[in-house]
Formats: sequence, structure tokens, C-alpha cells
Amino acid sequence: MKKIAIIDDDEETRETAAIDVDDMGLEPVLIVGEGLSIDDIIQQIQAEKVDAIISDHRLSPGNLSNFTGAEILSKLYTLKFPSLLVTQFLDIEGDVGIRKYRDKLPSVIGRGDQSPELIVKLLEASKYEIEKGRPVHRQPHRAIIRVEKFSNEDDCDVIDGVITTWSNDTAVRFPVDSLSAEIKSEIQSEIKGNKKPRLMAFVNTGGNTAQELFVTDIHLAPDVKEMTLDDFC
Repeated sequence: MKKIAIIDDDEETRETAAIDVDDMGLEPVLIVGEGLSIDDIIQQIQAEKVDAIISDHRLSPGNLSNFTGAEILSKLYTLKFPSLLVTQFLDIEGDVGIRKYRDKLPSVIGRGDQSPELIVKLLEASKYEIEKGRPVHRQPHRAIIRVEKFSNEDDCDVIDGVITTWSNDTAVRFPVDSLSAEIKSEIQSEIKGNKKPRLMAFVNTGGNTAQELFVTDIHLAPDVKEMTLDDFC
């Protein structure tokens, strides 16, 4: 890696990140503008021929973009760009705004925890995943999720659920925008009836912490009596 793009709506933070990249012996490329779309940002990155990207999560306060860093980096992941998401809101948005895209975010870190050495390590980990495939802790497996709570957070429907093959006593929050209104209604009805509805999804159950987990392909689990081995494959 030689050139690293930096996406951040705060000028001071952007310049600090540029210094970190320079300390790594690499060339920083600052992504600047106002109200940029994801395509605008991708065009800048491709034009500059960068090798990887470091991005903040919240980009709208400084009017750089109305999209989040997590969403932008997930798009860049599909274009084979290694990346690192750095955010001071990891504890606040890790469960919803970031987890929604976590399957395409190999490297995420809280602001203040980064160092030049760690940045290089995390960018290399992202590059490895893109080129060689997911490491063990990022590989998705079919899992049953016991729903404990259904709620709405910042206009996003979320579920607190226990992923039994990861931890049988720890609830993990994740967004369920992909579920139909009918299924959401059924889940809420069962919860009101003091039942514990179950979902099935793909989860990287090898993740060491809840913040590392992603939850994709969510749907209602079939009745236990109707389950077959195929439901776990």
C-alpha cells in the first residue's frame, strides 16, 4: 500500500489522520467537498488511484456527505478496496448503524484507540480478507436467534436477541429493516404473548466480541419439529 484516502467531515481530524498516514511512510489523499454522494467519493478515490481508505462514520455534521462512513466503505468493499472505519460513536452506533454493514467492514476501531502501527495492521487485515477470504472469526454460520425484545431506535426497527451458538446469555442488538411488515408484526405479537420467537440468520459466531458480529439473511425460524439439517447449512 502506498496511497491512503482519508474521509472525514472535520478538517482538524482529517489533517491529524493525514499526519498519522504520513508517519506510516504512506501518502495521504484527502477526500473533500460538500454534500458528496457515494458515487462522488468513489470517483475521487478511483481518480487518485488509492490503495486503501480510512473513514470516519458520521460525515453529515460537516456536510461532507449525507451518507455514513460505514455505508460508503461497504460499497468500496464490493469494489475490492481495503478500509478502516474509525469512529468515536462505536458504543452508540455499533449495534445498528454500523452493524447493518458490518459484514463488509473487516476493520472497525474506536477513535482514540488508533496508532500508526495499529492502522497498518487493520488495513492489512482488510486487504487480506478481500484478497484471500474471510478469516475464521469473520466466517458466517447459520444460527438460531432467540428474540428478547423488539423496538425502534432512530427510526430503525431493531431486535435484541440471543445468538445461542455465540453466547447463550448475552443479547445482541441488530437492525431488521430487511424483514417484512408481516413478519415484524408476528414477532411483536409473540413477544406480547410472552413467547420467545426465534429467527435464523447468518452470523460470524467466531467473533470475539459483540461489536465484531454481523447478522445477515434474517428470517423466521421454522417450527422445531419441521427443522432439517438443511436449515443449519
